[in-house]
This record gives sequence, C-alpha cells and structure tokens, in this order.
Amino acid sequence: MTNRGVDRKPLGLDALNGFEPARDWAEAQCSSIVLIRQSLPCVPGSTSREPSSKEPVIRITESVLIDRPPRVVWATVTDLDSHPLWRPAVREFRKVSDGPLAVGSRIHEVLSWRGREITLEDEVTALEPERRFGLRGGWKGADFDVDLLLEPSGAGTAFTFDWSLQPKSLLMRVAAPFLKGTFERSTAEEVEELKRYTEQREATSR
Repeated sequence: MTNRGVDRKPLGLDALNGFEPARDWAEAQCSSIVLIRQSLPCVPGSTSREPSSKEPVIRITESVLIDRPPRVVWATVTDLDSHPLWRPAVREFRKVSDGPLAVGSRIHEVLSWRGREITLEDEVTALEPERRFGLRGGWKGADFDVDLLLEPSGAGTAFTFDWSLQPKSLLMRVAAPFLKGTFERSTAEEVEELKRYTEQREATSR
C-alpha cells in the first residue's frame, strides 16, 4: 500500500525534461495538451478508436488502505459530484446519459490545467457494487481504461486505482514512457486524496 508525499510539479510534456530531442519534437507538433487522471498530452492523429484490448504502453497501479468499510468507499467513488473534491485536476464529473448510473452510462469530465479547460467523454465499463467501478475514454492520441477496485481489509478497504494507456499516434507512443513517473505521482496523489476525503467525510457525518 502506498502512503507517501506527492510532488506537485507541473504535469504534461514538462515530464520530458532531460529528453530534449523528444520534448522539442513533441512540443513542435502538439497543439494542445490533455490531462487524463491528472495528465496526458493531446496529440493530433486519427479519430478512430483502436480496440481497448491492445497492449498498453504504460500501466499505473496505486493502492491505499482506507480506514472505512467498502460500502462507504463505494458511496464516495460512485458519487460523481465528489470527484472534483478528491481529484485535484477535475473540475466537473457528471453523468450525461439517462437513467441511474450503470454499465454504458456516459460521463462528461472537465479537467483544468495551466488555466485551460479540457473536456473528455467517458463511458462506464464496470459497476460491481463495493468491488469495481470501471471507465473507458479516449481522444485522438490515445485510449485509456480505468478500474477503481475495492477489497475488504479488516474494518477498512484496500483501494486500488488501476489504469492503462494505449497510444494511437506515433508521438504518443514516444512520449508516454517518459511520462510514466508523472502519471505515477499524480495517481498516488489521487488515492491519498480519496483516503483523506472519505475518512474525513465519514467522521463528520457521525
């Protein structure tokens, strides 16, 4: 389980510092930057979606022990309005499809980065109460899959944020491995913020 401090350095193509040729090439060709789960560059390319089963270039897994039972953690992660409260880059996270939250539901997500708002459209791929909340999304440069996993651990919950990135453009294939450390730090920050938010909210509601 992780429980460490997180470096809040600027995210995105800044992670290519130290790899100047790749960085310069990326900046010359990338007209905008998109953050996915805190940070991903937006890369021009084909608008067609490649199968999500494609082997990911990177996979990030961060876990934390939350001192609350799975039912409480589940209530938090499926409370879409709460996401901006524990995910630092998220400004909006709301369901835009009809009916209750379910597999196939569409979620409108707005991220903020360097004063810029970036919009994503996600789809719910798994909804197993108190066990798994899955999402899938993508843009021109890459597709991504997210699993928020819960498992009982004593009186608490072992929570895991597991996500993968499947680049679709040459530029993203080059840049993604250099950004892995940034992705790990931002994901670790999210799971720690979820722990803090869930434990504090439950304590104040007692």
